Amino acid sequence: MSKAAHHIHDVIEDLRLDALVLTETWITSDAPDAIKLDVAPPGYQVTHQAVCSSSDKRGEGIAFICREDAKVRLFDIGSPSEFELLAVSLSIQPSKHIVIACVYRPPGAVSHQFCDQLADVFD
Repeated sequence: MSKAAHHIHDVIEDLRLDALVLTETWITSDAPDAIKLDVAPPGYQVTHQAVCSSSDKRGEGIAFICREDAKVRLFDIGSPSEFELLAVSLSIQPSKHIVIACVYRPPGAVSHQFCDQLADVFD
């Protein structure tokens, strides 16, 4: 297990979290499954949104970690160009469903295009 994954496991266990969203995971789209799954402690599942491949040198990527007993599915609300987005539909009980969206905007000036795309996500 990587040192970073060990720290993530500790945070989840120490705080007894049901779910956690991470940004800038550096987990690439072509990473082996063992690396993608390593971030989730036993009893948890992970969903990734990788933005780049191993040939890129950027720290992008989002991960959603939650308990295994929750039903998670990717929720498609588009592919904005101004920010990273991972949205999941989470079913905790048969009648309780929520949508969780993580938006990560890289540092820099906020553009009108970013604002428009974010407004589209909320719409």
